[in-house]
Amino acid sequence: MALRKTFTWLTRLVTFWVFSVNAGYAEEVLPSHVYQASKTVVSLLVEMNEVNNSLPDEYETTVTNRQPRHVIQKARELYLRVLNLREELGLPRKMLAPLPTQEVRPADVKHLVDLITTDLRELSKKYDPNIDARKFAYQAGKTPTDVYRLLHSAVYLMDALSIDPTTPSNVYRIAIVALQDMKLIHEKLGIAARIERKPVADKVPADVFEKTRSTIATIKDLCATSRRYCIPGGVTVPDDRSWWREYFDPTQPKHVLDLVNSMVAEVSALKKQLGITEQKIL
Repeated sequence: MALRKTFTWLTRLVTFWVFSVNAGYAEEVLPSHVYQASKTVVSLLVEMNEVNNSLPDEYETTVTNRQPRHVIQKARELYLRVLNLREELGLPRKMLAPLPTQEVRPADVKHLVDLITTDLRELSKKYDPNIDARKFAYQAGKTPTDVYRLLHSAVYLMDALSIDPTTPSNVYRIAIVALQDMKLIHEKLGIAARIERKPVADKVPADVFEKTRSTIATIKDLCATSRRYCIPGGVTVPDDRSWWREYFDPTQPKHVLDLVNSMVAEVSALKKQLGITEQKIL
């Protein structure tokens, strides 16, 4: 009996310690830690591109007020490309894990960035066995927006290595996630809304870009109507840069995908705000 009590006490102590360490880790991870890890990702991709003699496209992002939910979507966008390249190079297929059901924390983002780093280390050996992951010093004061911009550049470095560029099908694959979440939100609120997928024609990426931007603006307006719909950190609508795209940088599917990922982040946050944890496949 004494031994059983001792074992029970010890089990509780170890359980408490494990959960305390995990909770403490989540609380201690800051955007600066994620930025530090993301710099390693970028350095690996730079070296891989140098060996491959490939030159990434330039696409400057002007986004502001990014929250961890936006950053994890950008990290997922990057990881999908990494997983695709794995298959192209004959490595075993891996699946992307679902999004966290709770509000996204920097620790969640760092976990995904660490997974990306591990896979890139393996991939880099296909280009040059001597490529090694660099370690960078911690820089205090970094924000989720800083991390987002760094991962944004990593996406374009990744694209330069891949034989499968971003297509409308890639954008559709991500947009359908927002549609799934909106259906769940309608059900939660008891709104009988029929979602019809009407055929459209003669649309170009710029049209999809503006429609996505309009959807984000609608979510922002909705958040202003009630605290019930108020997303942590608020919703930032990207600038209307149609004139710039028309004359200097025509909109491409990869530009649309960047914005669609932001839309998915906002809709997902709204779903979590309403207490919805289910993930439905249409």
